[in-house]
Amino acid sequence: MEIRAKTKSLKRYFEAVLTELAEKPEDNPFALIEQSECENRCWQAVLPVINLLGLSLVRQNQCRWFIRELARLLRTNSPFLSQHIRFCLKKWQNLGLEMELMQLLVCELYQAAKGKE
Repeated sequence: MEIRAKTKSLKRYFEAVLTELAEKPEDNPFALIEQSECENRCWQAVLPVINLLGLSLVRQNQCRWFIRELARLLRTNSPFLSQHIRFCLKKWQNLGLEMELMQLLVCELYQAAKGKE
């Protein structure tokens, strides 16, 4: 029961993040920064979560590639950014990453970025 409640609250928070990105693309904290710096910031933001979860090396590498692709998307301030993130999640879900893990990483990443502003 508790796990389901946490999953539902994660989904709600994830939807709120995507809504905020869709409504205010100009407030994207990663927009227009250099690619390598963006990837580094993104990875440093989610690395504690990945370490805490104790993921296998294969899963960590999948997360790294997912974060790299997400960093490329986040560098834009497109009004369709939330849709592109959803497509990215679908792609990586088909490649074997769990949706809840990806949603958690996106939320952690966005929360860390908003905190540094």
